[in-house]
Amino acid sequence: MAKEINEDTTSVDIDNKLVEEILSQSNPNELFGKDGLFQELKKKVVERILEDELSHKLGYSRHSKASKQDSNRRNGTSEKTIIDDSGQKDST
Repeated sequence: MAKEINEDTTSVDIDNKLVEEILSQSNPNELFGKDGLFQELKKKVVERILEDELSHKLGYSRHSKASKQDSNRRNGTSEKTIIDDSGQKDST
């Protein structure tokens, strides 16, 4: 069953000073280009979500020992291709 999302927790407050600092020190291509900050941020967020999803499914976090009774274990990583509205990306 899907977990209901509380609308109050879905909004994120972003500090305006941080936004101004990023905008003043970057050009649009550095922010939104193919290898820009925005793309790198999306990649890191997706990788973190996938890692947390795996930890939840397996019942233990990375670098923790799995119980001997559990045969479902972490066994390294593999590259994944993620396709979103801005194109195709590889994730490790």
